[in-house]
Formats: sequence, C-alpha cells, structure tokens
Amino acid sequence: MMKSIYKIAIHFLLLLGALITSSTLGFFVVMIIIIVIKSNTSYMDFISYPFAYFIAFQFIFFLNVVWLIGYPIRYFTLWILQLAKGNYAPPSTNQNLFYDFHLCKVKIPLPFHLYKGLYDYMEKLTTRLQIAEQEREQLEKYRQGWVAGISHDLKTPLAYIKGYATMMSVDTYQWSKEEIAEFNKLIEQKANEIENLITDIRFYLNNEEVTMPLRLESVNVIEMIQDVIQSLSNRPSTISNQISFTSNYPRIQIKVDAHYLKRVLQNLIKNAIVHNTYQTSIKVSVEKLNQQIHILIEDDGRGIDEYIMNELNASKYPLSYPIPTNRRSGIGLLIAKQLMIVLGGSFNIESTKGKGTKISITLPN
Repeated sequence: MMKSIYKIAIHFLLLLGALITSSTLGFFVVMIIIIVIKSNTSYMDFISYPFAYFIAFQFIFFLNVVWLIGYPIRYFTLWILQLAKGNYAPPSTNQNLFYDFHLCKVKIPLPFHLYKGLYDYMEKLTTRLQIAEQEREQLEKYRQGWVAGISHDLKTPLAYIKGYATMMSVDTYQWSKEEIAEFNKLIEQKANEIENLITDIRFYLNNEEVTMPLRLESVNVIEMIQDVIQSLSNRPSTISNQISFTSNYPRIQIKVDAHYLKRVLQNLIKNAIVHNTYQTSIKVSVEKLNQQIHILIEDDGRGIDEYIMNELNASKYPLSYPIPTNRRSGIGLLIAKQLMIVLGGSFNIESTKGKGTKISITLPN
C-alpha cells in the first residue's frame, strides 16, 4: 500500500515539475518576445509589462496543462473506447510532432513519457486482447470444422441403419430369417459405432475418465489386434485397403484395461483407413523390447497436415481445440493419445504429407 502511495506521489511531483519547468521556459520565451515588441513598436503600449507577463504566463501554463494532462487523458480514453468496441490497436496521432523518435527504440508519444508505466500496461492489455481475439476466431473455425466432422460421422452409420430398416420394411419381398438376422447384426454394429462416437465425444469434452480407476485384466495383445483388424476389414470402406499384421510372438499376455486398449487400436487403425485413399497399404506390427510392448501402425497414405502434427506432439493438447479435418471430426488420434496416458504408456506419431504416417504406442509389459 505504502509503495503504491509512494509511486503516485513521485509521479505527481514529476508531473508538477514538468508543468512548472515547461511553463517557465515558455514564459521566458514569450517574455522576450513581449519586450522586443514593446521596445520597437507601439502595438502593445496600451498593456503594461506586468499585465502582459501575467497573461502570457497564464496562456503558456494552460497550453502545458492541455499538452501534458488533457491530451494524454483524451488519448487513453479513446484507447479504452476502441478496446471496448473490439478495435485492439492503439489510437493513432498521425502527427510526428507527438513522437520522440530518438530516445527509445519504440516510438512513444512525447507527452506520455510521464505516463510510461500506464502506457506500457495499456499496450500489454491491447496485445493480450489481440491474442485472445485471434484464439477465439481460430477456435470458432475449429468448432465449425469439428461439428461438420461429427455430423458426417453420425450420418454414415445412421444411413446404414436407415437403409437396412427400410429394406426389411418392404412388403414386396419376403426376407429369410438368416437375412433378417444378418441385417439386425449390421444394424447393431452401426448402433455401436454411434455409441462409441458419443463416448469419445464425452471423453474428449470432459476428460473425466482420466480420474477413473482402470479395470485391469489379463489380455492377449496379439489376439486383440487380430480381432480389431478383422472387424474393421469387414467394413465396405476397407475392401480396397491392404491391412497386414506381423508379429514374432503367437501370444503376448499383459495386464491392461481391455476396453481402453481396444479403443486405442480401433481409433488408430480406423483413422488409417478412413483418412486415406483406396489401395493404401496399412501395416500393423508388434514386438517386445526392454520389458515393453511396442505396437507400430504405419501406412503409405496421404499423411497428416503439419499444424495437426504440431498439436498432437504438444506436451499438453488444448482440449478446447479439436482437430479439424475435411472428412471426419478427427478426434480419434487425440482420444488415442489421452487413453495411452491413462494406460501408463506412450504415444508417438510421425507423418510426412503425401508419404504416409507412422504411429508407435508403447505399453509396460
């Protein structure tokens, strides 16, 4: 408290000193002009010297008050009004007279040297507001892309469900029990896809599952990977893709949360399928090294955009910034990374645009 009062007193004394000094200097200049005029002409004979000096000093002092107090107050007021209206830039004086261009690298309006602290704080506030506005615009752009991707993800399985339901409701054809059972199985699969997507969105937005205890159980990683590949290979969109799996171990048993690990594998392999063109080669391999299980998923597809790679490789991915893509919501990679942290493993991704992507996940054995 005392420190603040001390600073205010110092600034007040500096302002008062500046007013007196500038007014005195200006007065002496005007006084010399008055003496010269009254000595050589008769224009000011009707005014006495004391009265002329008094008027001159009052005028000079008024100008200095306007210059050193009025102009800065008006400037800062205009600055605040601009910020309130969303214009995040300092007001422009448009006059070189107002700038001291040799005392410092950053140009500061000449009357504001007495208010340099306030001027610096206003600049910092303006910069922060500019950054916040840019982030808001970027977030809005990401949000629109994310919503569009989520809509696409929901429409695809819904289209299957609607199509099979329409086929079964047609009266002109009698479906066999086997066909109806197959349709019901496919409808259930698509409903599960929607349910998984909703679960992913909830996890992504709340991240509540990070604090939930893991349900550890003994899992055969080789068998789980094969099951995931088999289920994804039966999708119509996977027919033209080549998915291969290699491992030197017929069985690798570890204790892990099977639900989380399966979700990671599904998201990563599904991402390689959906985000690439047809005839893309997708390779999945597993190996044991230094008491760890290394699972590698690589493809020779289109690769991932650089700005998405930067966000994925960041130490802390901002949950308010979804990954925008053209074809899907793109939260699969982020969910996989978050789940690997929950499982106590690691997640690493390398990608080159136009050459493919390599994702490596590591689990403790």
